[in-house]
Amino acid sequence: MLRRSILLFFLYCCWGSVQATQMLVIHSDAPDSYPQGHYYSDDTVIHLPANKQVTFMFATGGYRTIIGDYHQTITDPRHNYPADQQLLARLSEALLSGNLSDVVTRSTPAAPDNVWLVNLETKRRHYCISTKSGVKLWRAKDKNQTAGSLTIKHKLSGKRTQTMWPAHQSIVTWPNTLPVKYGDTYTVELNNLRGNSTFKKLVLYELPKRLPTNSHKVVWMIGRGCIPQANMLLATLR
Repeated sequence: MLRRSILLFFLYCCWGSVQATQMLVIHSDAPDSYPQGHYYSDDTVIHLPANKQVTFMFATGGYRTIIGDYHQTITDPRHNYPADQQLLARLSEALLSGNLSDVVTRSTPAAPDNVWLVNLETKRRHYCISTKSGVKLWRAKDKNQTAGSLTIKHKLSGKRTQTMWPAHQSIVTWPNTLPVKYGDTYTVELNNLRGNSTFKKLVLYELPKRLPTNSHKVVWMIGRGCIPQANMLLATLR
């Protein structure tokens, strides 16, 4: 009887904790009142002064942006969908640890404006790929004035392919002569006609089609180390 009472008390506490942590601040112009990465109950009355903006994410993956002057509760636009408390927990951990930020320009001044492009201008190794767009490589505009020789090698098998990167072109599609094996390591080398070269190791991950919202995609990408891409996608959730 005592053990059953303890178990019921534990489940009650857990249930109460889940009910009290149903929305998370992912963007905030009022960090003193609503800091990024902090939880609030879904019945909290939000008091936001004029000209301030806060975005809350819910455990369903839905999100709402509140613009002051605002003094009332908010509702989840996806309230009829299944909730996933781990979604909020993982996102909160990434925000509070500093591994994730909605300031997408902090990683490098040279960055593509498309979240799914593989940026050759950085040494970052891990990139998440949307099956809708396929694998596309990107170089900065100031680097695309001349043509270059692009060599891609699959590290495990030693298979490689070589193609030309045309001048005045910032984006090229991954050559179909070397099919992508997601999760494997590749080396990518670009040598332009002026003698400048770019080299990086690359691991690609295919974004699952089963992820229901961009919120879920952000968390999945964090787990694969695709941090700049996760930052970019997070910044669109407003």
